[in-house]
This record gives sequence, C-alpha cells and structure tokens, in this order.
Amino acid sequence: MRDDFEEKLKQYMEGTLNPEEKEEVERELDRLEKYQEWIEREVDDSREIPRKNVLEDKKYRKALIKGKWKARFHNALTALAILIVITVISSIVSSFYYLSGTPPRIERYREIVQFSIATTYPNARMEGSGMEVRPFFTTGIKGNLQKRIGDREKKIGDIEGSFLFNALSIEPIKLYSDDDHPLISFDPSEERYVSQWERLEKIPEGTVAEAFVVFDRAYPTEEALKKFLGKNLQLLWLGVDIKRPDGDVFAQPIGFPHHPMWLEEDYRLESKEVEKGFLGSKATTELKSAPNIDDYGDGKLRNENFLRVLKYLQKYPKISQRVAPFTMHNLDEIISYVQKNGVKIYGMVVTGPSKEILKLKEEDWVRGVTVGEVDFWNMD
Repeated sequence: MRDDFEEKLKQYMEGTLNPEEKEEVERELDRLEKYQEWIEREVDDSREIPRKNVLEDKKYRKALIKGKWKARFHNALTALAILIVITVISSIVSSFYYLSGTPPRIERYREIVQFSIATTYPNARMEGSGMEVRPFFTTGIKGNLQKRIGDREKKIGDIEGSFLFNALSIEPIKLYSDDDHPLISFDPSEERYVSQWERLEKIPEGTVAEAFVVFDRAYPTEEALKKFLGKNLQLLWLGVDIKRPDGDVFAQPIGFPHHPMWLEEDYRLESKEVEKGFLGSKATTELKSAPNIDDYGDGKLRNENFLRVLKYLQKYPKISQRVAPFTMHNLDEIISYVQKNGVKIYGMVVTGPSKEILKLKEEDWVRGVTVGEVDFWNMD
C-alpha cells in the first residue's frame, strides 16, 4: 500500500479530508473490498474456515479427503462384519434345520428325489448322490443318473439342484447320450403303441439289451413276476396300470423298481449299542436290515411298499413335483386309484441277452416290446 494512500486513509478516519479527497478514498476502499471478496471465493466458499494461504488450503483438502476415505473404509468394514455375522447365523440355522430329525431332514429330502425318479423313470435311478448344507438356509444336492444293461451299470446323466428349506429348485437332467431320450419308456395307448420285434431280430448274437415288455393285459404283481420264472432275464422295473377318470392313461408311466424302495419304518432293528462319551454324551450304534424278498414273489409286500412310497412322496409336493411334474401333480388321483383298484402290472422292464428277450415273442401273455439300449455281451 502506498505511503500517500495510508496518510489519506488516516486523515479519512480523522475526518480532515475535503469532499473530493474523501470521495476518492471511498472509491479506493470499495475496490479493495471487491478484491477481498473475489479472493475469498476463489480460496473457499465457506466463511466458517479461515484461510491464510494456498498451502493451508491444500492441507485442509488433503485432510478432508483422508477423512472421507477413512469413513468409507469404516463403513465397508462394518458391512463386511454384518455379512459375516449373518452368514454364520444362517449357517447355524441351516445346519439345525437340515440335520435335525430321525432320520435327518437332509436324508429325507435326498430320498424324496431318489424315489421320485425311481417311480417315474423306468430302469433309472439316482446314485452317488451327495448333499451339502450351505449358508442362507440352503442345501445342494448332486448325483448321477444310472441304468442297468445286462450286468453293467451305466451312467446316463447328471442331476443337480438346491433346496431353500423344503422347496427344491432343480436343473434339467443332463443326459450323456446323443439320443433325444435315452431313458426307456413307451406309450401304453392302444392306437399309438408299436412293437419292436423286428429290431430285436436284427440285433446280432453276443449282445445284451434292455426292453420294456408289455403284457396283453394288467396282471396282479405276483402273477406278473412269476411269468419270468426260469427265464435268463433280470427284472428291473414294474409298470403299474393307472387310468384317469376319463379312461385315458397318464402321459408319463409310474411304477416301482424290482428291488423295493424301503422306507425307514421297513427296516428291522437287529442290534443297538449305546456307549458313553465325553461329559456324559452318548453314542448310539444301530444295526438294521431290510426285509427278505422273493425275486419272483412277495407281491403283497411289494404292493404295500409301493403305496407307502406314494404317500411318502405326497407329503413333499415341493420336491416330488419338481423332479417328475407330469406324474406327481396327479399323485392324489393316482393314490386314490391304487387304493380302489389295487396294484396291477401292465409291463416290465427287463435286461439280458437280446435273443432271450426275443423268445418272449412266442408267449401269449406278451403284447409287444419296446427296445432300449443294446450293448456288447457283459454277463457271466
């Protein structure tokens, strides 16, 4: 600031300037005030934080940015901690839900999937199935689909899904074969059924095959089984005759494996040992056995087992209907039909030497045959 302006400013404060000098000083002061406002706007719009120079402003901004990132990091750690707590709690709840009960709920759910496949897919079953409890109230199930041809077990596909409590979400069954549908089946309606004896005649010696043998009518279970007595064939799956109220048949077959699907209550307790463990805990070991069954008989026992399995599946529609929707949606109707009319067998899936299956053409109780897969000889 110039010395003469300082002197005039002093005289201005003392009131000794003439009117012209006073007006000149006021104009100068007005310019200085505008300069000051501009400087303050450029440094910081906030009037609450004093600014001495540019260096102090940089320090302030650096501290402000550091504070913001520190707050964000704290929020992220808090969210992560909450997520970990929720994961741990949900895992505990999942374990308690799926592993509780006798048998554990996780085993029952796996059994429902297996039984749903075994009753609706002739000569197919889920093997090697495993389940794992996951966080957020879920558990996964994974297994492979198998069928029998001769003496050989063949993997034909994969099955995978997940449970949210008792509701199953399942992926479509992934089949290994290039065929559209390597699972054997047949259309039981009179007008659409075509037998495949000619295909069997063309199959060479030294091969084994699977075939759906269709009867001329529906027979009681034991009578149907005894028809194969003395034949070099393995019985795999029995198709149960079920008709709708309008007399039509169901689009997807339903039946039961030759080896019954035993439920928990079917097993007989052979022995039980209880051992005391640490701090008074107890470990129980039980030895159970399934009922003995005649390969060509025990029709009553098989029928009762089949009906119990259907009622078992009926209790878990959110699982069974996801595995086999075309049949399990009609399960109430099917159970009612079986209870009223009994179990009658219209056909059976068998496997064995191809030419042995061809011999069934001479039987008057055989209406026809649907041939599934054929393989090289693999029987002892």
